[in-house]
Amino acid sequence: LLAGSAARVAAALAERIPGVEVVALDADMARWPEAPRVSRLAARPGIPFFGRTLRGVAVDGALGARWLEEAARVVAPLSRVVVTNAPDDAAAILAGSGLQVLASEVGTVVAARG
Repeated sequence: LLAGSAARVAAALAERIPGVEVVALDADMARWPEAPRVSRLAARPGIPFFGRTLRGVAVDGALGARWLEEAARVVAPLSRVVVTNAPDDAAAILAGSGLQVLASEVGTVVAARG
C-alpha cells in the first residue's frame, strides 16, 4: 500500500516487483491513468483492509497520526511500514502501535511488525 504522496510511484513499483499488486491510496488517484497491477483507491477515515494483512505500507506522514496508526494496524507480521515526511512523533506513534522502529532519521521512519 502506498498512501498519500507515496502513491505517485505505484506504477513504477509495480513494474519492478513481478507478481505483486500495488495499492495506491490517494484522493487524486481518480485522475491518474490505470496501470497494470495497480489498484487505485480513495478512502476515509482509514485504510480499508483487515488488520495485519498487507506486506508493506508506505505512508506520507503529512496525512497525520491517524494514518500512521492505520498503517501499523494493517501491516502483516514480518512486514514494514515506511513513513516519509515523518512528523517528530512518528517513531513514537508506530512503537505505541506495536511496531519495532528500525530506523528514524529526519523526515523518514521505518518500522516492522515482529
